[in-house]
Amino acid sequence: RRMIHFFKRQWNSISFRLTLNYGLLAIFTTSILIVFIYVQFIGALRTEYTRQITATGQRLIAAFEDGGSDALISAIALTLSDRIDSDREIYLLLDKDGRKLAGNLASSPQFNSTNTEVFDAEVIQNGIPTRGYLKIQTLADGKILVVGQDSSEIGDITSLIGRATAAAILLAVLMVLLGTYIFRRELAYRVSHIRRTTQQIGAGKLSKRISAPTGDDEFTLLNRDINTMLDRIELLMKSARHISDTIAHNLRTP
Repeated sequence: RRMIHFFKRQWNSISFRLTLNYGLLAIFTTSILIVFIYVQFIGALRTEYTRQITATGQRLIAAFEDGGSDALISAIALTLSDRIDSDREIYLLLDKDGRKLAGNLASSPQFNSTNTEVFDAEVIQNGIPTRGYLKIQTLADGKILVVGQDSSEIGDITSLIGRATAAAILLAVLMVLLGTYIFRRELAYRVSHIRRTTQQIGAGKLSKRISAPTGDDEFTLLNRDINTMLDRIELLMKSARHISDTIAHNLRTP
């Protein structure tokens, strides 16, 4: 119950609400920027995958055109054994009947598709399920060549960015709440001097003044302006009292 009362009291402060709103707006803006950067980064990564797959496919087709199926099978085997990104490269060569001739990818009915664009699909590479960016190409003799890249790296990057973003947003929210509370306390402390003085003046103590520390911040200037106003009001009250006393004295004098 005390906690509810505490938060209710904080929320009733306009300085708390304003600071909180601006802080949350900053977090929202930063989140949009992070999403934009993420989308651009993933888009660039996918474009690079597409470029590599297209270039590799063209190289293998050139090997097939120069030396036939045997040369293509040898090129695939050599590429998989050179240990240069071989764990991320995906290759599959099928004959007309769908039998596997070469590659590190398990055969699947989806490879009978006539789709010639790069697409994302669930595959089995070296007996391990994964996701891959694939391109299917039909050779002149009817064989099917599948060239691709393991895209599980994108999933790992997405998870990493997601966790980092969630942690950053949580930390930012905590910092905003802490900063809002500190700002509210500082503002309440500065305003409390003005409130105490006005309450004392309202009780009839016209000589009271607000303490005005050295400096030129907004509250110091406001305190000085209020003190100047109070000096003027006190002077006018003294003048009015003097005039009243003079009139009363003249009325009592024959």
